Amino acid sequence: EIKKDLKKIKVELETLTLFFSCDFYSFLDIQVQELLNHTKASRFLLLFAINGKVDFNSATVAYQYIKTDKSAGAMQRYVRLPIDAHYRDILKITEKYKYFDINTDKLPKESLLKKIYSSKEEQIQHSRIMFLKRFHIDEENDLLLYASIGTHNKEEFTEEELYQISMTISRIATKIDQIKF
Repeated sequence: EIKKDLKKIKVELETLTLFFSCDFYSFLDIQVQELLNHTKASRFLLLFAINGKVDFNSATVAYQYIKTDKSAGAMQRYVRLPIDAHYRDILKITEKYKYFDINTDKLPKESLLKKIYSSKEEQIQHSRIMFLKRFHIDEENDLLLYASIGTHNKEEFTEEELYQISMTISRIATKIDQIKF
């Protein structure tokens, strides 16, 4: 059991090291700044989940960019955050369909995402979760990489904004494909 935990920690560190190479980090920063400057998106998170092939048990924020004081500190708050069945289902749907739209008011009251998005630290009204990539780690584990693009605005993203989000994620995914694991 300890060997499995150490392997997961090693993979997490390697993942973070690769993602924060100067080349990728600079690219990501430019893409996200551009997106947040031209849409009502006010928070961008890059997250990963490790633990199993089918059911992921925790999520970690690897990168955040915000336009407001709200949502600050997500990288410190969400490290190996245990996720619930609702969150797990959203990740499965996101991987299958490439995205999942969230209206915080319509989330189940007891769900983890409702609690997070409604918290005084976050106050996210709408979010689009976007699948980026699944990396094979070993016979028991994969790493799922995804992004959460949120807004503190009561209005939902427009079709044009959703298109801009998709194009940004496409460029980021293409860059991620160039990373050698």
